[in-house]
Amino acid sequence: MISREDAANQTVRVKVKDANRLGLFVCSSIAVGAGMAGEFLDDGQGAVVPLANMIEVVDKVKAVQEARQWKEEKNKARIKEVVKSVENSQEEFSGTIILHVGFSGSLPKTKALTKEERKIFSDWAEKLIARETDEDRIKAIKQMLSSNMKHGKTLFTSDEYDAIEGFKQKRRQEFANLGIPFPLGDSMYLIRIANIPKAEELAAKTERELQAVVERFSEVYPSQITKEVVDLGPLYNAGDYKAPEAIPGLFKFKTKWMHFGTPEILKEIDAVMWERERARTAAVWQEAKAQGLILLRETMAEMVKRLVDAVTPDSEGKKKRFYATAVTNLTDFFEAFEDRNMAGDEELAAQVAKLKELVEGKDIDAFKTDDKLRAFVKNEGSKIQESLVSMLVQSGARAITFDD
Repeated sequence: MISREDAANQTVRVKVKDANRLGLFVCSSIAVGAGMAGEFLDDGQGAVVPLANMIEVVDKVKAVQEARQWKEEKNKARIKEVVKSVENSQEEFSGTIILHVGFSGSLPKTKALTKEERKIFSDWAEKLIARETDEDRIKAIKQMLSSNMKHGKTLFTSDEYDAIEGFKQKRRQEFANLGIPFPLGDSMYLIRIANIPKAEELAAKTERELQAVVERFSEVYPSQITKEVVDLGPLYNAGDYKAPEAIPGLFKFKTKWMHFGTPEILKEIDAVMWERERARTAAVWQEAKAQGLILLRETMAEMVKRLVDAVTPDSEGKKKRFYATAVTNLTDFFEAFEDRNMAGDEELAAQVAKLKELVEGKDIDAFKTDDKLRAFVKNEGSKIQESLVSMLVQSGARAITFDD
């Protein structure tokens, strides 16, 4: 009997007590029926068996090999299925596919005052001031009046709502890291077809996690929009707020696979138009590659700038505080680089290799305390900076100044 620890998060070929069944299962925690929850074996095809009913793993080494092969075959089959559904007919785009990522749903946190509200609020504030004798209180009322007149009224504040917006922003970046922006639409990315399974796994994860953060917001939203909490005085209007029961269905997420190319059938209909469209498609491909190249160079340049700045003493020669993100953001960039380097930027790849050698395998605390390491990183990082400046100029990107 394999241990629960060994079974957790592994796809293995096992036998179960139920008719000595043999198959591939993954250990997961799910809810089954009313009030029932626990650890189960799930084959991803609708078959679910309690973990306690597993009796043995059949040849563990072979099982792991078979599981890996099974997943690869599953991924290949899915890639073929997606690619066939959006057949790419342009040579330039061969081996790639377009992924559109869409988040929808938001709530206004502020609202400009109407002409009537301005009059109501001004009169209300003046009456308060007339009754007040405390100078500090009068000053506070005047500041509130000025702020609301200039910026509008704050409808509500919510850390839970901010968490939804933060989640969407972070997840958009994760999708962006799978490829490069596609120039013909917002939230569209050109990715390698080999990344289709990775993108779909991220999409499934996004659906689950978005639902979770929305549920947390839904629970607290009714208490965050009451008249007493928002403290808007005569400006409070219940009609400014979305009904609490509408919140769970307000925020949505979806992805769509798309293609871009020139249909071969057009050649039979109008050869001149076909040639023109092929040229247009080729131009879009060149634009996508050029934008991707500039984006990666600029992204790396900004991160190298932050790294070098972090290990450079301030104007008084004092050591600056070092934040771990100066390194962790770079390691995230390294992991995504091959997927995003669709322009085949060999110059940048060479600089990435140098930077990886400079920071990888080193303890984060060493960057905070080791003066020799800090000086070395500053010196070598500055050389990489110089190369990046030259590369940005070559690619026609905006100039990045590394001087304070």
